[in-house]
Amino acid sequence: MSRLDIDPRIYRRIQKLVSQELAYVSIAQMQDILWGASNKSVTDEEVLRMYLYKTGRYTFSLPLMIGGLLAEQNGQTLSLLEKIGEHMGIIFQLKDDEIGLFADQSEIGKPVGSDIREGKKTLYYGLLQKRAPSEDLARIAYLIGNPDINDQDVQYYRDLVIRLGIFEEVRRLTETLADKAGALIPWLPGFKLEEREVLLKLLDYSLVRTR
Repeated sequence: MSRLDIDPRIYRRIQKLVSQELAYVSIAQMQDILWGASNKSVTDEEVLRMYLYKTGRYTFSLPLMIGGLLAEQNGQTLSLLEKIGEHMGIIFQLKDDEIGLFADQSEIGKPVGSDIREGKKTLYYGLLQKRAPSEDLARIAYLIGNPDINDQDVQYYRDLVIRLGIFEEVRRLTETLADKAGALIPWLPGFKLEEREVLLKLLDYSLVRTR
């Protein structure tokens, strides 16, 4: 960034934006670690907000807005890019959760179920806390944050997520966010058709990626 030959006013705006987002992602990352080390119950809204600032804005909104600033886009365009990035970023994290629980270990290069072993308060976990029968809640409490769980334990957790309809509920949320992002992309002023197509293809890829 320091080597960019751009208007100093744009450079300062980018610098301010990056500093702000680094602060957001640092706080959200600390929150994620704190939740993983505690028995705290978290709401769906708290989890999605953490996803937004830990992953969503940093991974999508920030680069899209930097691109908009470099292209000297107006405030309306920047706001649209920000919101599109937020939706796509939460999709990215929800898909990460799905892959980490349901993918094949050989595809992702790490143990399946690592979120369970690390005590991550994912949306799956939050919904299980609300939906699971009392006899299952005791076992979930034993599994979450336990580094010694085995493949059978992970399979039990996966089966429960599917049996209680949680997998489909998270999938529907992902599709709703994709619809919201897709509905905003055509409203980007001054964008050529092929430029909008790039964003739509990225959105499509986010929904079907397997690693």
